[in-house]
Amino acid sequence: MLNVILRTLLYSILTICICWGMVLFLAPQVITLYLNKKFGDTVKVYNLNISPKLVLEISRVEFLDSNILPNHIFNGSLRAIELNWRFNESFRPEVVVSTGPLISESFTKLSSAMLTFEMPRFWGDDKVNFNFNLENFGLAGFYQSELFKANGVYEPKSRQFSNLEFSGSGVSISSEAPFTGPSFHGVVVRANLDSNYGLSSIEGFSLTSPELYSEKQDIFLDSLSANLDFEKNLGRLDLRIGELSSFYGEVSLEKVSLNASLNSLNTNGWDFIAIKAENLNLLNELYFGVGSALENVETELKKTSSEKINVQSRAHFADFHIKNGDGILADLTGSRINLESHLVGDTFTSKVYFQSASSPTATIDGQVKLAFPSTDFMLCVEWYRCRADFWSDYILAIGSNKLIGSSQCVLPRCFINGSKHTIRSDNTIKFFEQASRSKIFNPFLLAVLFSNFSDGRKMGSGHMFQF
Repeated sequence: MLNVILRTLLYSILTICICWGMVLFLAPQVITLYLNKKFGDTVKVYNLNISPKLVLEISRVEFLDSNILPNHIFNGSLRAIELNWRFNESFRPEVVVSTGPLISESFTKLSSAMLTFEMPRFWGDDKVNFNFNLENFGLAGFYQSELFKANGVYEPKSRQFSNLEFSGSGVSISSEAPFTGPSFHGVVVRANLDSNYGLSSIEGFSLTSPELYSEKQDIFLDSLSANLDFEKNLGRLDLRIGELSSFYGEVSLEKVSLNASLNSLNTNGWDFIAIKAENLNLLNELYFGVGSALENVETELKKTSSEKINVQSRAHFADFHIKNGDGILADLTGSRINLESHLVGDTFTSKVYFQSASSPTATIDGQVKLAFPSTDFMLCVEWYRCRADFWSDYILAIGSNKLIGSSQCVLPRCFINGSKHTIRSDNTIKFFEQASRSKIFNPFLLAVLFSNFSDGRKMGSGHMFQF
């Protein structure tokens, strides 16, 4: 009996040694043949070896128009690949993959990576726990970070991620509005991929970042948080920002919220957006008095077609003074403003209604039209430097007396000679008397304006003034 046990043990050891030797000497050839058969000349492997500890090592892999994922062509090279194995605390086998630098057209750079995942069970579910660390990772033209980490659960059959947690540091996001920031952290309850491994649905996505800033657009974001849910072409995005300000401190928005209804996961895939801010502070003391602000600022954007967007905006003036240097020109405290706007193609039109809190009441009822050259429209969006043909008509009423005005700027002449303005009063003396009683305007400003108006062309009790 002892001889049988001993013989069985020795044969087992011999079998293991033979298998181990076959793996060492045959596995590299088998793997190479498999890769050649599956990918042909699009994937080339150099110096593939298996160590005595059964660690697979590859010095370099080159990809040439390789279709690794469906409908995704990959070009580049990956160096210093090592595939190791071990048992985790639950005594389940784990695979550990580490790589050196990656250079490709799709990935800007990757200095090193480490991926750890559990081997799928031969029975039960096929859920795979994983985690990975990427150093100096970047997606070409979009994202880059010094360190990116993620862990979660993946189900290969259903192409579903769950309980995903991710974070990054040294972040740079490049797009029409590039942003950089120190770090971010996020979680995803569930995310599904389609057959082409694109994102089809996402549930319980949340993201936080202490700050982001864009030097190009002069924007600083403080205390950013976002939540997203999307499934079957229907989704919702909620964004919160503690403070959004000009990097140089000229304008700031406090307690900003953005809510959007989505029909797809791209920048144009929205139907409705509502933006609110508790305060809009104007901090340039050359033009505005200290503490000048708009409060309860609200804007709603509704897409009625692929070419037309309707915009509704409203706000109240808090303690608000318009200045010119050291002199106060107007006090708009307590006033309110409403705008009803439409963006059709490259043309923006807006109706403006303003009402003061003074007695007598001052109102402005007007409309504005901007026609952007198509080549300059995105430049306006990206840089906030808008060059557009401009027309406006408005009525400024104080009590029962009115000023009727119009302005026009047609490119490129108005940038050389200035815009053309025409203002007409129905009764000049009574209008300026009412303006003085409203106590909105600086008396010295009114005296100067009255003098200039009186020099205009006489029209009954009023005047026409052009400049």
